This record gives sequence, C-alpha cells and structure tokens, in this order.
Amino acid sequence: MDSAEGTPADQAAATADADPADPYVVDPVFVLRLAARRDRPLVPRTRVEYARRVALFLSWLRDAGPDHRHALITPEGRDEAVRVYLQHLKSLGRTPSTWNVTLAAVNAYFQFLGLGGTAVAPAEIRRVLTSPLGITEQSQLIATAQERAAHTRLFRIRRARNLAVVMVLLYGGLRESEAEALDADHVVLDGPRSFVLAPGRRVYLPRRARTALAEWDAERRELLGDLRIKAFFLAGDNDGTDCDLRRLSQRQIEDVVRDLGREAGLRNGDGIGPGVLRATHAQHVVADESDPAQVARRLGQVKPDLPQIHALRAAPPIQHPGRARPADREDTQLALDF
Repeated sequence: MDSAEGTPADQAAATADADPADPYVVDPVFVLRLAARRDRPLVPRTRVEYARRVALFLSWLRDAGPDHRHALITPEGRDEAVRVYLQHLKSLGRTPSTWNVTLAAVNAYFQFLGLGGTAVAPAEIRRVLTSPLGITEQSQLIATAQERAAHTRLFRIRRARNLAVVMVLLYGGLRESEAEALDADHVVLDGPRSFVLAPGRRVYLPRRARTALAEWDAERRELLGDLRIKAFFLAGDNDGTDCDLRRLSQRQIEDVVRDLGREAGLRNGDGIGPGVLRATHAQHVVADESDPAQVARRLGQVKPDLPQIHALRAAPPIQHPGRARPADREDTQLALDF
C-alpha cells in the first residue's frame, strides 16, 4: 500500500469514528453491509480495503469542492466524479489493478447509497504470468538471506526475520498479505508436522523452512520479553527503554524480498517480488496435483487459475536430489527442501 494513502488500520479507525452526518466520511454501516451481502460476502481483508478506497475517494471529493457537488446526489455527478478521480489515480502512476479495485469499492458504496453502480468501465489488464524461480535462483536467494550481516543484535534479529519471511513465502506459498496477517498462534513448530495456518488451508513446512521459522520465533520471543503482541512477523525494536514493535507490513515484506532478490542478482539484478516466490511454490503444487480444484485449495484460491496451471505444467520443476515427499501428512505437499 502507498504510505501516502494511509494504512488499512488508519482508514478502519477513521471509519469507526465516522460522523454519520458528514457525507464525506464512510458510513460504518457500509462495511457491515459488505459482510452481509447475499450475492458474495467479502472477507475481512477485502472489506477493510474497500472501506479504505472509499475513504480516499470521499476525501478527494471533499477537497474537490464545488466541482463535484452533485457526486453523491445524481448519477451524472457520480459518474463524472468517479471518472475524474480514476484519471487522477492514473496520473499518480497507479496501476490498472488499483483502478479496478477502486472502481469496485466506489461502485459498492454508491449501491449502498442507493444511486447504483457507475457507468465507468474497468481498466483493461493484460495479464503477464509470473515466472517461478529455478533451483539455482532459489539457492542464491536463500544463501543471500543467510549471509546477511549479524554483527549486532538488531542485525541478527532482522536476518532471522527476513530469512523466515522468505521461507514462508517460498515453501508455504503465502501471499504477502497473508504473511502480514500471520499471528504467532497461526504457526505450529512441531518437528516434521510443523505447519502454518493460512486462510482456508493448513500449509505444512519442510525441514529447512521450519528451522528458519524456529530461529525467528526464538528471536521474536526474546525481542518481546513480557510484551504480548500477536503478530508473528515484527518490525521495530524493543531495547528495554523504548519499544516501537509493530506488525511487519505488506509493503515491508515486499521490500524485504525485492532487496534480497537484487542483492542475490536475480532477474538480471532487477530483483523479484513476493509473487515470484508464490509462483515457485505453485509450480510444485501443480506438479504434485492433477486436479485443478485441489491446486486451488492448496493455494488458497476461490477457483482454479487455469492459465497459471497450464503455464506451470508446460515447464515442470526440476526435482532437486535433496527434495523429499512426506508420506504421513494430512495434506500432503512436496517438501521443497534442498
């Protein structure tokens, strides 16, 4: 998320304190209605994101003054305001995906207000399938994370955390938003049956991943001391006199992966995003499962992503000699261990 737009937590807090008499503040009933929709109830993360997008639009609308005074009253004013706002986002360099998510959110809000959805068309998105990492690239990334300097306490903590982030994305296939939302009680480190609870699924971890997560868990417990913070991945420090510990954000997770990818020289030095690690995990899931529905379930998808499945099956992963398949798990997955 762009810091200039505010965090979801900030927007959710603003919504909770909304003045129902102020038309430029999100009506808190809107978020409740999203959860109760008969056609397609939205998950909590999406509801927060919709409220955030609508709050940004209403804030812009307030600043626009009389230019769009009919935006919340008439269909014509609604459509004109939405068109201008989306062009504003485009001028700021926002992606077509941002355009479409914002459009979906404001459409839902206008429907809540009784004006109906806008006539504004979604942006056309040309999908480029993410290419997974090869065996050598995976080794380079992990080695780079392991070799990070640890000559001070804070450097040691960050090295352990960043390696654990890489492992849970690469071996668990979690989205960066899911890694951000991980709480300590979502991670069970119990030998060969260690797993992470992600939305709608249980992801078992191979030895190398659980070792990295156990190392970070030990550092995390020492870092927290007597504090009780649910988040598994933390940012900030607690030196005994001052504490600014907080949940590691999605943007910070993206920065960790990109920074390590650039340092490892991946993709011609351009680095990688978390989606590349998820695609690498997906490649092994696709190779292990013949049923697209099972692939979707293991990746936490609502329905099979057939273009991705076909692309990944066209280039099956090379089995590393040290990679083993566990035989005694409830939800068998390839152990991507090397």
